[in-house]
Amino acid sequence: MVVPVPTKLNEKEFSVRHLSMSETDAELAAWFIRIHRWDEMRVHTAAALKEDSKLSLAQEDAGFLDFSEGRDEQALKEFAAAVELDNKNYIALFAEVMTSPLARSNAPEDQRAMYEKLNHVVDLKPDFAPAYVELAKLNLAEGNLPAALVLSRKAVQLEPFRSGYHVLTGRILLRMNRPSEAAAEAAYVAQRWAGSDRDEAMELWNQIPAADRKTDAPILPESASKGESAVGMVKVVTCNGSDFAITLDVEGKAQTFRAKGFPVGYSDTLWVGRDHFSPCFHVQGLRAMLRYNAAKDPSYAGDLMYVGFRDDLPDPKRPTSEAAAH
Repeated sequence: MVVPVPTKLNEKEFSVRHLSMSETDAELAAWFIRIHRWDEMRVHTAAALKEDSKLSLAQEDAGFLDFSEGRDEQALKEFAAAVELDNKNYIALFAEVMTSPLARSNAPEDQRAMYEKLNHVVDLKPDFAPAYVELAKLNLAEGNLPAALVLSRKAVQLEPFRSGYHVLTGRILLRMNRPSEAAAEAAYVAQRWAGSDRDEAMELWNQIPAADRKTDAPILPESASKGESAVGMVKVVTCNGSDFAITLDVEGKAQTFRAKGFPVGYSDTLWVGRDHFSPCFHVQGLRAMLRYNAAKDPSYAGDLMYVGFRDDLPDPKRPTSEAAAH
């Protein structure tokens, strides 16, 4: 990365204000959310709310704490309260939308409401990439591939360091019958990322006929081929301290895999992946791709090397030009 040095800095032109104690605690709590240090986050959130129960950021922090522990209904109330206290809090608004029943509904009126709310998030914060990703997925569901591609590329432009945004763009391009461009996106990620991210890119690469790729195959390290692999739908996850177990439906058969700690990855296009991901909640029903070593104990299938939770694209309901991108 190259960051140009400004030719002139005048500290007197900087805008400065003092934070209250409640704001300070809320900002610290928000930081601890990003690095998943929930004990410290809990302390600072409680202190912020004690100092000022009407502070939007503190309510948002409380919402993410509830969400991380699977209390979705309470989290939704906290996010809604944060938005009511500050109607410019775009993160709380986005979280409110994504935890609401709207996000799980296919009813046309609910889809229109999602469009409106997500576009409002973009109005508040034009460089907030996750909102563009969700709008892209809505356009995919409507069959509006050109709009979905524009939105996905906007997300890549804003956050090119998220491999899943490149893969999303590639998957849209493949649906648009532009396989060579899709292959270029897959190769770009596979050459630069590892683990679950590389597996996601290689899955896209392997979906493209070799004659249509028109780009060199990514060079993969030998370690990528070690261990066995499995793909299936998540049925159950169990978290007990540092013990983690996951049961997949693999071609109609339940298989359980275990690990010490949480060797997990996830598609960047899963909205919970941005700082708030936990493999203990919100993963049932997702497709998972994992690598493992066969277990010596016959009571389970294998010891996890890592597992990647996937965000599969919606099937289009019908082609339409009505869904407008922001």
